[in-house]
Amino acid sequence: MDDATKPIDEKRLREVLLRALRDAGLAPKDGWVTVRLVSGDAGTQYAIVVVAHIDARAVLTQILRPRRGQAETSTVGVWVLDQTEAQELCRL
Repeated sequence: MDDATKPIDEKRLREVLLRALRDAGLAPKDGWVTVRLVSGDAGTQYAIVVVAHIDARAVLTQILRPRRGQAETSTVGVWVLDQTEAQELCRL
């Protein structure tokens, strides 16, 4: 099974993002980062990543920006990752 069809591991993806915050010297709280999976057409999965803390957003923008992001001025960051992008992050 290749990355494009392999299911996304929501828990693993969130842990990768929290580890990046800890590596940056932050002590993330429970609500700082959420990851939710949604299904698209033909069984395709997407991961919606919401970063609800300004310092966490600053750190995670460096990881998530090459993928899909939004305006730099927003306090809350929201990214939608396709299966391949989510699997790439899980390998970090």
